[in-house]
Amino acid sequence: MRSLPEPVKGSSVPISKSSYTKLLKELNAIDWPESMRQETPGLGQCLGCGTKPKSAGGGPIVKFLGQDKTGELHQTTRMARLINKILTDAIGTKAFVWSSLQINKNTVSIPHEDKPNIGPSCIILVGKFDGGDLIVHEPIDSHAVTVKDGKSTYNTRGQFFFFDGHTT
Repeated sequence: MRSLPEPVKGSSVPISKSSYTKLLKELNAIDWPESMRQETPGLGQCLGCGTKPKSAGGGPIVKFLGQDKTGELHQTTRMARLINKILTDAIGTKAFVWSSLQINKNTVSIPHEDKPNIGPSCIILVGKFDGGDLIVHEPIDSHAVTVKDGKSTYNTRGQFFFFDGHTT
């Protein structure tokens, strides 16, 4: 099996207007629970594998993706599949594999690092809001919106942005 290159850290890939609209519609159609993550107060959920905040031993948890009792796909499964399709369409032949997919709605994250992430991280913001930029400790590339006090700000609205969550 041929290995495909991963997206380059610091690169961004815009999505189409139709993909943006579909993503926002699906996001708004789901009744998201209160986020369990202290770093992202508001609504949201981790899909896939992750570590449970404040659990005894911090063991792995899984939000199962699949079908409900009637055989219909869970809304979160449809959301994950839509994101996979949009991401694949946007990056083309580049490989990007995720172990967990954190969905946040109506949140303002406090500064944090995503140390448990495996491999590169990817972020995209959708919706109507002010601000919402990704701020990183060290400049990744020259595409930063601003650089102040050694931190770079990146606009991630409507585009996938790839970075290292371990150090950002």
